[in-house]
Amino acid sequence: TYRGAIGADGAISDNARYELSYVYGQTTASNTQTSNLIADRYFAALDAVRDPVSGQIVCRSTLDGTADIDPNNFGQQASTFTPGAGSICRPLNFFGNGVASQAALDFVLADNTNRSKVEQHVASGSISGDFGALFSLPGGPVGFAIGAEYRKEKSQDTPDQLIQDGSFRDFAAVAPSTGQFNVKEVFAELNVPILADAPFAELLSASAAIRISDYSTVGTTTTWKFDGIYAPIDDIRFRGSYSQAVRAPNIGELF
Repeated sequence: TYRGAIGADGAISDNARYELSYVYGQTTASNTQTSNLIADRYFAALDAVRDPVSGQIVCRSTLDGTADIDPNNFGQQASTFTPGAGSICRPLNFFGNGVASQAALDFVLADNTNRSKVEQHVASGSISGDFGALFSLPGGPVGFAIGAEYRKEKSQDTPDQLIQDGSFRDFAAVAPSTGQFNVKEVFAELNVPILADAPFAELLSASAAIRISDYSTVGTTTTWKFDGIYAPIDDIRFRGSYSQAVRAPNIGELF
């Protein structure tokens, strides 16, 4: 994972400040799973018979290269090895502990490595402060924040070739995926301190927030909330909120 951030902040006036920032991040991952069963090889190795010529136990597909590999799937032929004389198929004995030959295990098992990469850019800016220079409520000055943000996300996922081909018994075929999106957002928040340090109102305040997002993939969404806090005395506080939130689909879901 690599991440870099740069930013600046400062005072605009006695009652307002600004913040600017840019962040870049990148993560690459390589995930290896070991000893997964290759479907056609597993079924071929289980279908063991005695060679009438040599008397040795061999894979049926070695004697008959046209035989179905999976008896439960009519017409399924080998895709990861070549049946017939000289085949690399080795019969798999699983009746007992440790009885399977290493050659058979090497034939039916394989590791798989999946690789992925995620990249993100985030640029944001905001101004926050209060209206204390203009007016105040009994609870204090009304606070505010406004800002904008731009994000761009890109990712790619490359499954192991055996998974792409659907060769493993326990994994469905998964194709490589890649995609990206960007989103432009504006937001605003307001905090209204109605009362403070008053009889039966140690604190009474209300706040509201809204965020409008424009996604390159799904269009415009709006998230908002209203909430309030009431503390009759210092030791008791009631909080209530009402909100609507939206989750846009991620790259893996879309692509």
